[in-house]
Amino acid sequence: PADYLKLRKHFVAMLETMDIIHYNSSLTKSVYNSIWKPKADKSRVISITHSGISAHSELKEFNSPILRITFLGAQSEAKGYFFLRKALDEIQNTGKHFVLNVPFSPTEPRTYINNIGRYNSSQIGGIMKITDVLIVPSIWNETFGFTVIEALSYGVPVVVSDCVGSKDVIPRGGGIVFDHLSVQSLISAINELNADTLRAMNKSIIDAKPVKSICELSFEIKDKLYSGNWSINRQKGDRN
Repeated sequence: PADYLKLRKHFVAMLETMDIIHYNSSLTKSVYNSIWKPKADKSRVISITHSGISAHSELKEFNSPILRITFLGAQSEAKGYFFLRKALDEIQNTGKHFVLNVPFSPTEPRTYINNIGRYNSSQIGGIMKITDVLIVPSIWNETFGFTVIEALSYGVPVVVSDCVGSKDVIPRGGGIVFDHLSVQSLISAINELNADTLRAMNKSIIDAKPVKSICELSFEIKDKLYSGNWSINRQKGDRN
């Protein structure tokens, strides 16, 4: 529509006046760059956090007789809930034992679904104690996704789609990224999970220390966004 194109042109014009742009993920940058080609690379990709997240570095045992999967999104197509359910339906038919924790009452119940109810930030720690793996199966682009770093902050392995921006913060060996267009890709990722692989993923997370405090993030933003040649140019009056 003409109105949308006019609005997009307006925003692109504003972006062109920026000295530097902070993208919260490589996915966010790719989405912007798909409709706007900057004349020069005036950007930094820096993951984000919030003051309620801190590293707990919990060494987990993974001694539950069943795989405890947690999904903390909404019961919607965009968040990938039905995509995940389709994958789990197929896995259940193979005889694998698991439970799926969700924060809502499902419209179509399954024997493997456990409704943990609505939650708030103070309950995240308790939820992670009953979680072996967090799955974020979004099928629409999600520029970041705080639940991923919340899980990592407790040493919980994660399985995320390639539509989730916070995949950037998953340390090597600490999670699995799957193809959001392929149910089989998600099934394969879940089938890789057992006590040994989960313990190895947990150790990778603890060793890598991927979760930044809000203070550490502030210093990183200061160093990467408020230092460098562009700030010198600004002092010389190249920008108003």
